[in-house]
Amino acid sequence: MAELTDQDGLESDDDVELKLEGDTEEVEEAANMSRPASSYRSMCQRVEEEEETPRFISDGIHGQVEVPLVCQAIIHSQQFDRLRSLKQLGCSHYVFPGAKHTRMEHSLGVMHLAGEFLQHLMLKRPGCATRVDRLCVMMAGLCHDLGHGPFSHLWEQFVAEARPGHGWNHETSSLQMLDTIIEENDLMPLFKQHGIEEKDIVFVKELIYGPLKSRLEGEGGEWPFLGRGPEKFFLYEFIANKQTSVDVDKWDYMLRDAAAMDVKTIFNYQRFINNSDITMVEGKMRLCIRDKEKENVGYLFQDRSRLHKNYYQHKTVKVVDRMTVDALLLADPHLALLGKDAAGRVIRMSEACDDVADFLKLSDDFVLRSIQFSAGPELAAARRLVTRIATRNLYKLVGEVTNAPGTARTADACERQMNDIIRQERERGVPMNLEVGDVVVTKKKIGFGGVQNPLEKVIFFDKRSRPITCPVTEVMEAVATVDTLLVMCKRGQEETLAIQEAKELFEKWLAQKQETK
Repeated sequence: MAELTDQDGLESDDDVELKLEGDTEEVEEAANMSRPASSYRSMCQRVEEEEETPRFISDGIHGQVEVPLVCQAIIHSQQFDRLRSLKQLGCSHYVFPGAKHTRMEHSLGVMHLAGEFLQHLMLKRPGCATRVDRLCVMMAGLCHDLGHGPFSHLWEQFVAEARPGHGWNHETSSLQMLDTIIEENDLMPLFKQHGIEEKDIVFVKELIYGPLKSRLEGEGGEWPFLGRGPEKFFLYEFIANKQTSVDVDKWDYMLRDAAAMDVKTIFNYQRFINNSDITMVEGKMRLCIRDKEKENVGYLFQDRSRLHKNYYQHKTVKVVDRMTVDALLLADPHLALLGKDAAGRVIRMSEACDDVADFLKLSDDFVLRSIQFSAGPELAAARRLVTRIATRNLYKLVGEVTNAPGTARTADACERQMNDIIRQERERGVPMNLEVGDVVVTKKKIGFGGVQNPLEKVIFFDKRSRPITCPVTEVMEAVATVDTLLVMCKRGQEETLAIQEAKELFEKWLAQKQETK
């Protein structure tokens, strides 16, 4: 039976069938493959007793990207294919038109960087990791965003507001989606041919999610991971680094996003890789970096801070984000994208994360256009909002205020206070165009990304391989944590009187807060 040929770009199932040679029975068997699992079983047959031959695809950021056969099998699943329809930067393309790259491209980039990084360490420290370890790390990079919903991280905000207390996050759905891919496409035979066992799948999940609850609730040991031991802890710092927040996920999305929006970044990931090593710290093998790379690592967080401040959380992007969430909330009880349950009740979009099959149906354009071109009167309010976004009749930003360090003032609390002022004014009989609910407040937060002073947790070493402590204050001055509250009026641009009242309301609220302070 013939082998798949190497080329730039992954081959479709049709291409594979055309290249089959040999006995007629074999050709007929391949031609009758209708289920994805059959294609993957065919892959298994092709690599029996053979060493895997690398395949490559062309990526706009990293050039030629190696794709192991086990990763190809995941890419050729309908669950992964969904990532082609999810924009990496959600609604940012309304402000930066080039920001239309997808979660699929990013996932391929993270897979590539994870493989490149570990390959360097394996050459520098022979025996520190195995070929199977590298496959698992690359697989985790490929699958870490499988559970994202439409509009990127905005979907998590939508679910949180539609289902308070539910606590959904995309990492949990990523694990469920990975299980579905493996089960529905019968991938374990292929994985096992490449040395990947059930324990390794657990390892992949831990690389994506962190310690799994079953382990923490079970054996009571101090080591929280099932997939690998302390001697390979450094592998857990590749995809989602809970220690320092320096990981290949950030490297790729910052490079890819910056290229899409024509932004220059300073951090050089190749220098980081070339100057990295591993060392034993407190009984765990950890990633470490040469002390001369202190500034380069600082640039990573400076780049991230600048991208958030001027691009990801650009004021107009935040306005469109808020309008999109409001449209989703208005449509959620009525839009029957997922059908109805046995009782005739509409299955809400916010409930799609409860079922992988439902979640697969949702994409950015499908959700947005379904609202925009709906006909029912119950969807009129959501329809108007989506139309306003399309016609650039956006919420009006009427003011902003920066929280002082240590201030616990939340967007929800400020929004309630301003709408309380509107309510009180109307109860007193003051003529107003504003209605309760016309003012909305959202937060713009610039920080380190979940880790306080992350550079203080990076392990540095000098040219004699001695661990040292580096002062990092000077390279982190540009990354101060800042919370800014953006106050918006929901009225259309033509309603100038209401917008002016909203500006005056903001000034009144601000004066009250200052007097109280």
